[in-house]
Amino acid sequence: MRLKHIILFILLMITGSANAEGQLSNGQRLEPDNFHFIQWFGRTILNKDYAELRYTMEGFSMVFSGSSLSMQCEESKDTYLGVIVDKGEMKKVRLDKADVVLAENLDKDRLHFIQVYKLTEFQTGSVRIMSFDIKEGGIGINADLINPNKIIFEFIGNSITCGYGNEGNYDAEHALTGFHPENENGYLAWGALATRNMEHSPLYSSVCYSGRGLIYNNDGSTKGLIPELYEEAITNGQKFNPDLIVVNAGTNDFLLLVRELFRSLWTNSLMHTASSF
Repeated sequence: MRLKHIILFILLMITGSANAEGQLSNGQRLEPDNFHFIQWFGRTILNKDYAELRYTMEGFSMVFSGSSLSMQCEESKDTYLGVIVDKGEMKKVRLDKADVVLAENLDKDRLHFIQVYKLTEFQTGSVRIMSFDIKEGGIGINADLINPNKIIFEFIGNSITCGYGNEGNYDAEHALTGFHPENENGYLAWGALATRNMEHSPLYSSVCYSGRGLIYNNDGSTKGLIPELYEEAITNGQKFNPDLIVVNAGTNDFLLLVRELFRSLWTNSLMHTASSF
């Protein structure tokens, strides 16, 4: 059994004279050409200009030394991140500005381990990351990056997998006021909870979107169905072969679909997913 509470770190300090590319006067700027030092979760889009988190629970982990870590990104006011530093309590961070502090007031003379997850789903916005600033320190390498035996579980689904409204306040004052992004927490959705309780600490990935179905969405439309979203995600996102794929979909289809047609197309969708790997 893998030891869950021991993390092996190899510190890689990028040295050299201060310059505009990759160096700060009192720390380090991490830009896309060095994003390979970060472990990315899920079908994250990675290119030469940015990393983009779109679906629920996409995110990253990083090892660094320094007193603080901030992230430069496109503002997305309805998007929330969950941030865990040194295996402490998660804090929620709203992306209501372009320079977001992820961790601060840290001991600059030791290594820190940070995990960041996108708590809200794609419909609330994406997280396009251009750079990270580390004060009084530099990036390290997480040993998991060089572990060839990482187990990956991938969950495909709708609002149930997104964690739609799972932190909502349902008292009389707030009842029937509709969906609010701050009430959605993918970290506490069923797939993420199940994965964290597995042995060997699998990595979690999801492609999920509230209201979407396999054949019909909950409003009767047929655009942006779950199979289409998944096809796009595996085409444009980070490439990997999951060890386990769990599909929890079809709830939205039953609003407008007869049972036999659903059963036939559901089977075809599963076969298509399996044939992708």
